[in-house]
Amino acid sequence: MSVSPNTRAAAIKRNLRWYERMIRQGNPDDDIEPPSDWEATEDEVDPDTPDFEEGENENLLHHLTRSVFNGNNFCGIPVGVLHSGAKVLDVGCGSGLWLCEMSREFRAGEYHGVDIRVNPWAETFQRASGNFTISIGNVLEKLPFDDNTFDYVHQRYLWFNIPKVKWPQVVAELVRVTKPGGYIDVLEQSLIPGNCGPLVDSVISMTEYTLASNGIDIDIGPELPAILSSNNDLTDISALRHVQPVGWGHDFGGLWLENFRRSMKINTKASAAVLQTSEFQIDSLANQLCEDIATHRGVCHLYRLTARKRQNQPATEEYI
Repeated sequence: MSVSPNTRAAAIKRNLRWYERMIRQGNPDDDIEPPSDWEATEDEVDPDTPDFEEGENENLLHHLTRSVFNGNNFCGIPVGVLHSGAKVLDVGCGSGLWLCEMSREFRAGEYHGVDIRVNPWAETFQRASGNFTISIGNVLEKLPFDDNTFDYVHQRYLWFNIPKVKWPQVVAELVRVTKPGGYIDVLEQSLIPGNCGPLVDSVISMTEYTLASNGIDIDIGPELPAILSSNNDLTDISALRHVQPVGWGHDFGGLWLENFRRSMKINTKASAAVLQTSEFQIDSLANQLCEDIATHRGVCHLYRLTARKRQNQPATEEYI
């Protein structure tokens, strides 16, 4: 049975209220139904810090993404493998919510997250799950894991941190830590495309120009199939583009717009630098941009890439 966008939006809002009150109060109000099989933890993240707002917005984006793709298993790894004790890695794990949910849904697995710093949200979700670890590491350098370690390697929404010329290197590093026959998925999101009015078009052009000076491609998604295909250790590569309405059509689109608004405000300093404006103007500018995006029926593009590492040696496990 299909679920309407407004129903999905209502479920996301309910879950986000639970997570927020879990952090703020330790035990949320009884009238808010927690996600299935959830256990509240002690108050560990200061709600008056940037870490709280950043993690809160990451959690919103997680729920939006999970709803679009109908679950957390983005690469299509057989459920039987996950239930039998797969080793799973989340590269750029951020708030850790994907790991928390995966580790509670498929409890037999071994779960690891890696990021350039440990987000306090991730520590909270780690305690709630009790079944994943967090390491410090940078995929642009070398991940702190041995070759051929993981059955499933997951990475998403790192376009802002990876120069275009470094993407083949990043893919090679994901492949290195994946077992022969294992699964890899990469998920990226484009910025809001043009045709949303002169203000949005101007901001997109300025963002593209500024980030290009650091080698960042704001629309790397369409390039990813060729980048993965250039790696000789990958096979069964598939690519999917999802066009997501932002700010119009239904409540679900409204939540995508809210994620965009929050991202600009949370990253005020970076936004001001990219757009060459003052920090105190970002709040007003974000509101104007969101209004134009909704009025002109803007969309964002999600790109989901999945692949398997070739069996270049006799397999010790059979994936079916």
